[in-house]
Amino acid sequence: MYHLNITEAFKKYTKKNSLQKNINQETFKKDFDIIFFDEFQITNIADAMILGKLLEQFFSNNIFIITTSNVKPDDLYLGGLQRDQFLPYIENIKDNTLVYSLNSGKDYRELYLNKQNRFFIVKDPQTKKNFNQVLFTVLSGKQFATKEIVIKGRKLIIDNYVSGIAKFDFKDLCFQTYGSEDYIEI
Repeated sequence: MYHLNITEAFKKYTKKNSLQKNINQETFKKDFDIIFFDEFQITNIADAMILGKLLEQFFSNNIFIITTSNVKPDDLYLGGLQRDQFLPYIENIKDNTLVYSLNSGKDYRELYLNKQNRFFIVKDPQTKKNFNQVLFTVLSGKQFATKEIVIKGRKLIIDNYVSGIAKFDFKDLCFQTYGSEDYIEI
């Protein structure tokens, strides 16, 4: 979970309001020899700047970095707000890493998904009833309740929650202005 790792790294290794000067180099080297980022991506200027500073420290402390990504370094944060501020970090990435394209032409996710049992919800009363019955059985009869979560001081209400399971209407989950941290918490 890339965004969660960046958020945690930012909290642990920086002091409030002074990112550039206070990344704790000794702690990084003490804690890590190798760092792996799965699905490496940058979606906003804050992540871009935090990540740029973190990578500088990783490289200067000889911490080995491994990433997977669907984006080559030159295309990181492409089209992003104030991307020009991130360009030196892209050069740093290119200067300090080897990039390998592992494009085999096969999408292995599709091979796996085709073997999965799955079903689609159709908007008709009987299908909805059947789905809710399956859910009721899986939940051992427990009823959904409202749960409030707080993300960076903002309250988010989950209307249908029980035992670590939440049920959402597509529009409530996908047509809102949630960020990556919101989805991680959800």
